[in-house]
Amino acid sequence: MTSQRGFIGFPVLIAILVGLVVLGGGAYYVVQQQAPSQTASENFDTVQQLPTTNNQAQTQATTNTPAPTQQATQPTPITYTSANLTASPMSGAAPLAVNFHGRIEVPNNQRGSAVMFFGDGVSDVMFRSGPSLFNEEWSHTYTKAGEYDATLVLASVSNVDSDIEVMKNPNYYKNVVVKKIHISVGSGAQVEKINWNIEKANPSVTDANDNRKYEQAISVDVTFADKSTKRYSLGTAYGCTGSNVESTQDGKKILGKVNCYFALTGVDFIAYSQNGKFVVERQDESAKDGSIKTTVLLQI
Repeated sequence: MTSQRGFIGFPVLIAILVGLVVLGGGAYYVVQQQAPSQTASENFDTVQQLPTTNNQAQTQATTNTPAPTQQATQPTPITYTSANLTASPMSGAAPLAVNFHGRIEVPNNQRGSAVMFFGDGVSDVMFRSGPSLFNEEWSHTYTKAGEYDATLVLASVSNVDSDIEVMKNPNYYKNVVVKKIHISVGSGAQVEKINWNIEKANPSVTDANDNRKYEQAISVDVTFADKSTKRYSLGTAYGCTGSNVESTQDGKKILGKVNCYFALTGVDFIAYSQNGKFVVERQDESAKDGSIKTTVLLQI
């Protein structure tokens, strides 16, 4: 009989294998039953936010609060204490040469500049004659007929020669309009001077010395800028005397007058320039109520 010591029988080996399989399956089942039902990503999404501590809240508030911005220093507005602007003449025919004088007094050592705008696209920086004074004279010629506003301004920049906008526009927001004066330039012929002619309307009248006893013919010789002269007949009147004294009245530059008086009535011939035009008017005074009737006799 052969000995089988040290060997396991085949039936016993089969039984051991079956037992291992059964034990392993049971262990796997238990592990699956105990595992969480959510995936890792689901677990991450459902994590609850922990309460914020006081130190963390203070740190977050400090981080979210914007830093205070520093306010830009605003420049002191420019101003002036007194100003004046004159022009002569203020009207006439083109080309019209006008003499200007501008003067602005400002607080001592105030920064900025002053600019003169002639109204026709030409401007000039004023001369600063002291720490508190701008003072300058100009002679400017208007070559085209039109209405112009000559404007004197203060500019808040120190060097306006480099500031194109300030130099182009007197109403630029940096500027303060100080003074303005209106210049009227007409297209009519420019009259340099006039000369009155007062003669007997009827040469056959013998009363040579008493001009109140005969009718007189009034005419005017007008000399233009080109030195040409032309005579214009204006009509007749009694008791007339003429003068070429210049003056200014109601915006008109008076070049001369002829005053006539007879039988409680008066007649005036007035030559003047206004808005670039040369005009001669006749004014007849009524003996009844003193009213004046004005008739334009000549307009150039």
